[in-house]
Amino acid sequence: MGEEQERKIDPRGGKKFYRRKAAATPKKEKYKAPTPGLEELVFTIGTAEDATNFTKVKDALAEYIGGSGKYKYGTEYAVNAVNDLVEPTFVEPADPPARSANPTIADEKARMRWDDEFKQYLADERAWKDIKAKIYQLILQHCDPALKEKLKTASTYEAVKRDNDIVRLLELIRGFAHDHDEVKQGTMAFVEHDLRLYLSYQKPNIPLDDFVKQFRARKDVVNTFGGRAGYHPALYRKYLDQVATAAGKQVSALTQDEKQHAMDLSCEDYLACLLIRISNDEKYGSVKKGLDNMNLFQQDTYPKTIEEAHRYLQNYKSDSRGGDNRNRGGTTHNHQGVAFPEPSQRKFDCHGCGADDHMVRDCTKISKDQKKKILESMRAGNFRKGQFHSEVTAEQQNEKDEVDECLEGVANVSVTLEEASIESAEGAEDYDVFDGVGFIVPSGSTSSSKRLSCGEHKLFLDSCATNHTMCTEKYLKRLHLTKVYLRQNCNAGSKLTNKQGYWNGIPFWVNDTGIANLLSLPKLEKSGWLIRYKTGNKWEALSPHGQLLTFKKDTGLCNGMPYLDMSDPKAFIKKVPEDFVFVETVRKNMEGFTREEVMQATKARDAMAMMAHPPMDKMKHMVSRTNLIKNIPFTETDLNNSELLFGRDRGAIRGKTVRKRPGKVRPEYVSVPLQLYEKLRDVTLCADVMFVNGLPFFVTVSRGIKLYTAEFTPSRTVEMLTSKLLKVVRIYRRGGFLVRTALMDMEFKPLVDQSDDVNINTTSAREHVGDIERGVRFIEERARSTISELPYKHCMPDVFVIHLVYFVVMWINAFISDSGVSQVYSPKEIVTGMTLCPEFSARTPL
Repeated sequence: MGEEQERKIDPRGGKKFYRRKAAATPKKEKYKAPTPGLEELVFTIGTAEDATNFTKVKDALAEYIGGSGKYKYGTEYAVNAVNDLVEPTFVEPADPPARSANPTIADEKARMRWDDEFKQYLADERAWKDIKAKIYQLILQHCDPALKEKLKTASTYEAVKRDNDIVRLLELIRGFAHDHDEVKQGTMAFVEHDLRLYLSYQKPNIPLDDFVKQFRARKDVVNTFGGRAGYHPALYRKYLDQVATAAGKQVSALTQDEKQHAMDLSCEDYLACLLIRISNDEKYGSVKKGLDNMNLFQQDTYPKTIEEAHRYLQNYKSDSRGGDNRNRGGTTHNHQGVAFPEPSQRKFDCHGCGADDHMVRDCTKISKDQKKKILESMRAGNFRKGQFHSEVTAEQQNEKDEVDECLEGVANVSVTLEEASIESAEGAEDYDVFDGVGFIVPSGSTSSSKRLSCGEHKLFLDSCATNHTMCTEKYLKRLHLTKVYLRQNCNAGSKLTNKQGYWNGIPFWVNDTGIANLLSLPKLEKSGWLIRYKTGNKWEALSPHGQLLTFKKDTGLCNGMPYLDMSDPKAFIKKVPEDFVFVETVRKNMEGFTREEVMQATKARDAMAMMAHPPMDKMKHMVSRTNLIKNIPFTETDLNNSELLFGRDRGAIRGKTVRKRPGKVRPEYVSVPLQLYEKLRDVTLCADVMFVNGLPFFVTVSRGIKLYTAEFTPSRTVEMLTSKLLKVVRIYRRGGFLVRTALMDMEFKPLVDQSDDVNINTTSAREHVGDIERGVRFIEERARSTISELPYKHCMPDVFVIHLVYFVVMWINAFISDSGVSQVYSPKEIVTGMTLCPEFSARTPL
């Protein structure tokens, strides 16, 4: 049976539970490469990350080729070709001079040297030819199926495939990764490549290394398709003059190689400045400012190559206040509350309340009518700034002023866990300093200024803090100075402290200039604490010693943050009760026995275990006969005492106890009247495929008898469905019935010629057999009723679903059918002559 016939009987049922709908389009699975360890690294097209992903996958493949040890010869050439996208060239050594009649020793050496060079030349060519075919297939294995189809549309693909050219293949992949399309007009494709290079910029969430790789890839695409990235005529002429001056020539006398060298230097200089220019202003604004300032003093400090620009950005030490786009003090905030991430620097102007942290449509301090009125006035063009600010109530304005006053002087931490060099205090040397993250008051604040506090009695659970810190010393015990310093970093600067204390057995660093008491969540987890939280519930922390801390949620400045009220420790500290297990012992049985008797009884019981647990009577018989085993260190009395002290031999009980004798199977048969057999001897079946949770079942029901059958069908090929149908036919034949006709849908038409015993009658197009459609619905209803009482209805494995259907069909056949020919006998009794025994079939629910 061919593929077309199998496709004709493909399922019509959907994925929804017990619903027979049109088949849903399967979810496309992400392609994975077959290379072990590099399954997720695949060249792709159609996404925004394709360009960066190309460089990442290419570098990973080069590293795999060179370090896996899988490729024996030519590895170095393959690695260089993948890295540089340049195919190696092998120069054949020049022919040696002809042999003279009297060759000298120098002639022989030259001849031997030429032989070695020529052999190496041939070996290199063979190694490259062999390995490039393997690397070509490796690269194709790491191409997404969509990319493979795209590669076939390239005009040069056949030549690349014929030559196993890995360099040109990678260039094609790089072109598609950068959206190079040969179908487009050539000029437009070149323009798009230039735009992607010159209009790109580094987004805040893109690391510098990834951005530089992306920049290089875009530059290479421009050069690959005939362009020249970074070419500027004036800069080119400048480098021509420099090259000519260095060579002592006129510009017109320069060779082609020297002109190409000047072109390379000018383009590299241009691209290095371009990379500096399009780097992220927030991260590298101070770098650009420093370069501009040096240029004012006629000091050209701009890097001349992309590598120098990359190294310059990577190693530049900026001040702690960030780039030019940040506020110099880092103290102006656009959001109320205390948080770790840097706030957005975008300024809004709410024309409703006058705030600068949101727009009017997002304002919560004015009504919907006021918003509507403002927006209509703005659209009409007669809106005057500030005309609606007076509608804000005095209470709202006071609340805003209070928040602004509290936020004045707060420094948000900008040092992330990855940026900080964090070490444990236990592993540090004396007088070492290790970094931490926390809240401190800026060093520029005067002593007379009002100090902000998030609550002296509140201890906040913080997932970003790297150490436990306390700004309220009165709650700490055993205060002392350490030889290790903690340096806390924030936008406002750093704070050193070497004072420690203990609260509830937890070591805290004293931060006298802090604004909040912080309990570090990472530090707790490292100490073995278990942190539990579920949305809508409270945070809980369980110590290794069974102490449970229950946190509240703050409603003040740190709205929503979990905290402990240290002024009332009894309200949140609880001791988890310990569990006890009571084990019955034989200690009381030793009452009345001496220590010597107990020891002898123990020896006797141990000896029984060493002798493979013999029966007690045989053990006593062996002990009483001194000539059977000599030097036995215990007597028959010791054996009797071991039974009184320890009971029967536990090993013998476990090893010799057998299961209870099962009951006999006594089949009971029902005598069905002969007239019923004669009337129903020729059976007409109705059949179809039912889907339950996506699993197909071949279901049949007989007209008149109303016997249902269901068989799980792993594959719906013609051979499989034919075997299931013949299995049903044999069931009826054992009961004395003959299946003459089977009524089925149009999808079963390929089965017509497969069975000689059964006449298969299919319906017309878009028609169904009503009997089996109603029967499928009947089975589904009973199955849904069964699982509705189960506690695990949402996570049923396939094996459970299969036996659920069998269970339902078994009990449907055990009851008398209302539409059947008999109101006395069930369908199972009519066909098999047997009844179900509740003692075995209904001992427990499914």
